[in-house]
Amino acid sequence: MKVSKRIILILAIAFLVMALTMTFVSCADASNVPSNQKSDANYQGTYYEYNDNVKDPDSWVVLEDDNWYDDEGFHGRLEFKDGILYLYWIFFGDEELFVYGTVKNGVFAYTDGEESSRGIEYYNAYADNARANWKDSDVYYVSPDED
Repeated sequence: MKVSKRIILILAIAFLVMALTMTFVSCADASNVPSNQKSDANYQGTYYEYNDNVKDPDSWVVLEDDNWYDDEGFHGRLEFKDGILYLYWIFFGDEELFVYGTVKNGVFAYTDGEESSRGIEYYNAYADNARANWKDSDVYYVSPDED
């Protein structure tokens, strides 16, 4: 009996840690997007992941007027406000911020607000007409102090 109580306690603590982590991520602050990186108003389209300048046609996200969806089946509401795209999803019955970012010259730069000692983690996805010399979707870091 003691073992099952210990397992229940461990599972409860693990669930609490996950819930707190998701709460922290969902409260990400988009105010750290540099003003010179605000989105173009024409952001609608399909954006693909690239690895070493090679397009992955199986990894994509579609941004429409007021919704989004991706290759993994995630989807939700999209909001364009003050030059920033906010992608929301339903998480345990509540609408939560999934990621936010900008589209500029066909490049969708997005983050979930995760911050490390190196800065805020960002990723890029590219439209077919993106103006970029080199395309890669690996993580990169932006200091929250940059503007």
